[in-house]
Amino acid sequence: MSYSSLLKVFSAAALLPLCFSAPESTHWLMGDPQDHPGRWMNKVHDIPTWVIPIENYDENTFIAGNVFSGMLVGFSAFYAFYHVYRVYLPSAPQGKRNIGNLNKDILGYLSSSFLASFMYSVLSLGKIWCGFGVLHNLYEAALLLHIVTQQRSTSSRVTYGILFAYILIVVATSLVLPWPFDGVFFKYQGLVVDYVLSVNMVRLYLHNKSIAAKVNVLTPAPTENGTAESGTVEDSNTFKGKQSVTFMRPVHENLFLLAFAAVVHTAGNTMIIFANTATLWLVFQFSYAVAFPIYSYYVSEEPDSSRINWYPIKLLKEVIIGVVSFVVVGVLMAIGFISSGVEL
Repeated sequence: MSYSSLLKVFSAAALLPLCFSAPESTHWLMGDPQDHPGRWMNKVHDIPTWVIPIENYDENTFIAGNVFSGMLVGFSAFYAFYHVYRVYLPSAPQGKRNIGNLNKDILGYLSSSFLASFMYSVLSLGKIWCGFGVLHNLYEAALLLHIVTQQRSTSSRVTYGILFAYILIVVATSLVLPWPFDGVFFKYQGLVVDYVLSVNMVRLYLHNKSIAAKVNVLTPAPTENGTAESGTVEDSNTFKGKQSVTFMRPVHENLFLLAFAAVVHTAGNTMIIFANTATLWLVFQFSYAVAFPIYSYYVSEEPDSSRINWYPIKLLKEVIIGVVSFVVVGVLMAIGFISSGVEL
């Protein structure tokens, strides 16, 4: 196989469900990019989207899946904001009314994901939608940066500059590239960020779990919480001798929620690359319906990120994780492309 053929395979494979159709209609991928198959039209503007006809498509089921997942993401964002700003912060002691940069990013992640999901229902995937969808990716990148920089503020020049450059490059490239390479690029970069974020979420969980195995520290909860663990401590100021106390869950148990949510989201985003079927589209939609309520629940259980222990950063290891993620995503997309039945 020639170098140019390999390049076309990896590029076209990145279209995920955006490009996969029945085998007999995929020969266009090996020709001129403008010789594309029929695509769905934008629901507001009479222009093509990044979506081609889906196998076994049922409009009623498809729209219902979109509405259901979007509703859960929106409710999750609302609940997280409500808990932080109406429950946690008003009851926190003076001087400790802070949720940390990680939780701020999660709140932004929930909000941007709801916006992207809502606009997806209105506009479908495409160049117009990418301006909203990139905000979802932006907060994933912000979460990743806050983990690897150990909670440095996004107001710092370096971090802010990286995020600003990221959003400009992604949007500008997606707007300039012709079909199908605009969809290829957008999907590929988003999936790479998903993989790197998932790996680092798992690392953060395992690091805190290893610390908890060595040091058993219980943190009293600021308020009564029916889901928290209970215990007793000696209280010399009362005649009862003992007073019931509610403790917060160990931080690593809450971090498991973040790791699990990130992996679920990445898995749903990955599975859909292997076929453009209605079933896998529903799996993709339901991955949102599962992952983002978990993010919201994490914020309610761990509203202050001060308990988190950040793992030591080694530049070589971070580079390796990034490079491996790029390669793995490319290979998975190539496998999905080949499995669609294209003959080179």
